[in-house]
Amino acid sequence: MLRHGGGLCEAAHRFGRVPLEQLVAPAAALARDGVELTAQQSYIVELLAGIVTSTPECSALFAPHGDLLHTGERLVQPELAGTLERLGSEGAQPFYEGDIGVAITDWVTERGGLLTRADLLAYEVVDREPIESATAGARSSRIRRRQRAGFSWPARWPCWTPSPALRRSLRSWM
Repeated sequence: MLRHGGGLCEAAHRFGRVPLEQLVAPAAALARDGVELTAQQSYIVELLAGIVTSTPECSALFAPHGDLLHTGERLVQPELAGTLERLGSEGAQPFYEGDIGVAITDWVTERGGLLTRADLLAYEVVDREPIESATAGARSSRIRRRQRAGFSWPARWPCWTPSPALRRSLRSWM
């Protein structure tokens, strides 16, 4: 949310026809009411058990009664719902200059992380030229890889090389 909040608000303001509050309402409702885990999602939760139970906050979501969630059980995220609703009603300001940003940086630094309030205050939305392509008559655009924030695969992974199918899958959402 933090990484995308400012950009999402800017895009909604510049290009959107639906108010941001309306835009986030369905996602907030799903977070508040919960979504039933599919078999595949339950399998991933099981694979990532050590990660999804590594903090009290994560355990409360993925193991609310002490056991990991299973297929058909609901993943409920009321705090995410509230955060989305605030994004819709207040915009990005609370994430970078307000109480949400303060809570995030406090949480990160208490655990040895390096994210500071100054980092959040320095955030700005940057327009970039997308890569455009056409395949079978359909046009698509994406951000250039070197301009993305976040994870990218090194040329050679020291201990594990992902399969080409996994690489394609990861690239599709990065």
